Amino acid sequence: MQLKKKLSISVIAVIALVAVILGIQMNKGEHRVTPTTKIASERIVSSPVPTVFIHGYLGGLKTFETMLKNYYLRDKDNSNIVTIAVQPDGKLVYQANTVKMVKHPLIKVYFENNKASVDQQLKWTEAVMRKVAVLYKTTNVNIVAHSMGGITATKYIIDTSNDKRYPKVDQFVTLSSPIKGWKKTTVTNPAERDLLPGSAVLTEIYNNRDQFPSTVDVFSAYGTRDALVTADSAKGLKDFTNNIITSGFDDDHSSIHEDPEVINSVYSFLMN
Repeated sequence: MQLKKKLSISVIAVIALVAVILGIQMNKGEHRVTPTTKIASERIVSSPVPTVFIHGYLGGLKTFETMLKNYYLRDKDNSNIVTIAVQPDGKLVYQANTVKMVKHPLIKVYFENNKASVDQQLKWTEAVMRKVAVLYKTTNVNIVAHSMGGITATKYIIDTSNDKRYPKVDQFVTLSSPIKGWKKTTVTNPAERDLLPGSAVLTEIYNNRDQFPSTVDVFSAYGTRDALVTADSAKGLKDFTNNIITSGFDDDHSSIHEDPEVINSVYSFLMN
């Protein structure tokens, strides 16, 4: 009886040993998915960096139409165009179904009151930027601005540089923006008053130029045939930052954003 008992114990031990060995061999051929493997296999999608287009005095929906269509057609898979209209009471109007989580959203801003003061446009711009930050879950934007839009955008960059409620500007393009004022002398509305050389708002912006972040990449373009804004005024941000490129093009004040050479130069600047 004791012999049978010993044999039974021995058989059980051998079976257990064989099971352990087989288990080890089987594990060697398996691919175990560890937490690290899971993280490595997931696609990491970075936050979009929208480019916000701001028109100038008397500008409108068609100001950046050519440029926007050009950029969209170059990269349909990674961009889309969203128009945000700002009504005179500050209400933002846009089509929710046009908002897509793409890499390079193109945001066209339209001020229905295109004769408003810089300070009023700034309030509207701040509201637009907060909305863009929420829609795209981003903390950074680029800005392309024509004429007066560049003044409003400059004030936005300075006034919100230390305010975490607003997205920060990575790249900033101005097209014939009268940073030092324009040549027109008649004043019939708040916008024209603000665009005069030495106006209160232009003086305020200039006096706060040391608050312009050095991290912002700036490209200022101007038209060599511009009868409204001098090259010196359009290159005015050189007094604000050393991180700036300036370039002249064979354009007048209204045609600069339609020029294929300008469109290509701005695109290269934004993509690089």
